[in-house]
Amino acid sequence: MLAAKAAEQKFAQEILLLKKEAETEKRLASMQVKTLEDTIARQATQIEALQKQVDEAKQQVQDIAVKTIEGASGAKALAHINRIAMEAKRPQQ
Repeated sequence: MLAAKAAEQKFAQEILLLKKEAETEKRLASMQVKTLEDTIARQATQIEALQKQVDEAKQQVQDIAVKTIEGASGAKALAHINRIAMEAKRPQQ
């Protein structure tokens, strides 16, 4: 009887220990999940900010391209006008 009671107490202690270990592992897993969720949220915010920067950079490149094209066409028009003016100044033969 004494041996049976000692065995029961030993098993009860082991069960209690296993329950505490399981609870600790559960809390650790919960903290890891929370940490990963925080990381995901932070990265999503960073992605949004980076996407905004990319969109702004694209717009700036487009604006520069338009200004370059406009400047080039203006320069061509000016060169054409200068050529006409130079031809008009030449003495007629």
